[in-house]
Amino acid sequence: ITDGLYMHGISERWSLSQAAVLSIIAGNDMIEGPYTPDLVANVVTALKQALQQGTLTMNRVDQSVERILLLKIHFGIMKL
Repeated sequence: ITDGLYMHGISERWSLSQAAVLSIIAGNDMIEGPYTPDLVANVVTALKQALQQGTLTMNRVDQSVERILLLKIHFGIMKL
């Protein structure tokens, strides 16, 4: 899970959408940052574009989904 992607150290170099895409590519499974519906929509659009352009792969997304689901099962949040 990332720290807030809106923090100055990140936001002075990348937009929230760029930081979100780079964070997922780098191996983060969840991002913290978009805090309004419009920002969430922008990040979702950026992630979809990264998938379409091949910058982000579906395999990478699947890795995150698998880890998140396994943790939910492990902690009893979700059942098989």
